Amino acid sequence: MRDYKKLQKMLPAQAKVTVEKCGGGTAVLDFLRRRWILGVGAALTVCVVVVLSLFCVRIRVEGLTSISEYDVYLVMQEAGAKEFALKSRIDTKKLERAIWNAFPDLTYVYVSFDGASLVAEIRERTPKPEIRDEQPCAVYALKSGVIEQVIVTSGQAVVAEGEQVSEGQLLIAGNYLKGETPISMPARGVVIARVDYIAKAEATISSYDKVPTGETAVERYMLLGRQKIHLLGENPFSECIEKDEMVGEIGKNGPLHLQIIEKTYYKAKSVYSQEKKQAALVSAEEKAYQSLYAQIPEDAEIVAFHRYEEEQDGKLSITLTVSVREAIGMTGVINDAPDFPGADTQE
Repeated sequence: MRDYKKLQKMLPAQAKVTVEKCGGGTAVLDFLRRRWILGVGAALTVCVVVVLSLFCVRIRVEGLTSISEYDVYLVMQEAGAKEFALKSRIDTKKLERAIWNAFPDLTYVYVSFDGASLVAEIRERTPKPEIRDEQPCAVYALKSGVIEQVIVTSGQAVVAEGEQVSEGQLLIAGNYLKGETPISMPARGVVIARVDYIAKAEATISSYDKVPTGETAVERYMLLGRQKIHLLGENPFSECIEKDEMVGEIGKNGPLHLQIIEKTYYKAKSVYSQEKKQAALVSAEEKAYQSLYAQIPEDAEIVAFHRYEEEQDGKLSITLTVSVREAIGMTGVINDAPDFPGADTQE
């Protein structure tokens, strides 16, 4: 710029000097002057970044393997960590103490800010490896069922697919002969069987309908004022439907009012009210379902389902049968089946 002004003084007044190219700060100012919107946008962007850097925009949990990130997130929120809160109002040490208190089995907790993100770095305690008992043992049946699959990893299977087994029966032997050589080892494996579970519930019906059978009987009596005088007939039925009919009357409006009443008894039998019967069956079925699924293991595969409705001696009942595929092998001492259900499930 300084050379440009010197050049103007040296040239005649009629001469015109044009800048073809420039650099440095002059070039930047000239660029911003001609494109001022870009300059304003850049300034606003810088302002937004600076303002957002003062706030916690995101909460992140890292390093978890078995604990739910959402559970840790809830603990942090209760301790004061919130999105779009000022960083200066979030106490990271308080958050660390809250996480330690909620999950005492952790080995490492560190909470800090990474830019606009609040990051909780967590390490869980490594579980102790399972140490298997290498003493000779056998695998027995936990419950009765029909064998569908036998996978032996150690030992010798003594049952085959399609065979019916009962509770406590030997499935995989740890002591056996291989040729003429006696073998003694810990038996291991998976035995899958088809097991039936049955639940029965009685339907309690509190309401009945009386249905006429066709037989009838008649009784007559006289009403004199409030006094009832029997004339003829009686009710021979234990269950019946009654119907009264006035067949004679004297002195209706007089001081002595006399009426002859004929009562007809229709022999009847009690049957379930269809509406009440259906409601009772639904209630009984719900009870049977609850009883049934309380017996079935969570990881069992349901392969068949049957529902039976039975009426016997005037009582209704619902029977549900579910067939499932499940592992039934249980480890026990050789030649000594384990007490059920205290033994360990075989792998």
